[in-house]
Amino acid sequence: MVISKIEFESINTDAVEILKSLAITKVRLLTNNPAKVETLQSAGIKTEVIPLQIKPNPHNLSYLETKRVRLGHDLKRVES
Repeated sequence: MVISKIEFESINTDAVEILKSLAITKVRLLTNNPAKVETLQSAGIKTEVIPLQIKPNPHNLSYLETKRVRLGHDLKRVES
């Protein structure tokens, strides 16, 4: 499944609406995705980021490098 940028932004907007409807004002977010953090913070939700530590292997190396390069995920240069 491929999620377009518009669909991704909509998912993030939905998450903000849900959090606000539940009166949640701060979260601990497990992510390497700076766009998710920015969305929550710009909506006034205090966000503590807990980065996911991922060890590359031959099966996920290309996927992780794509996340880093194309989507700006906070991953150190992925090397096996």
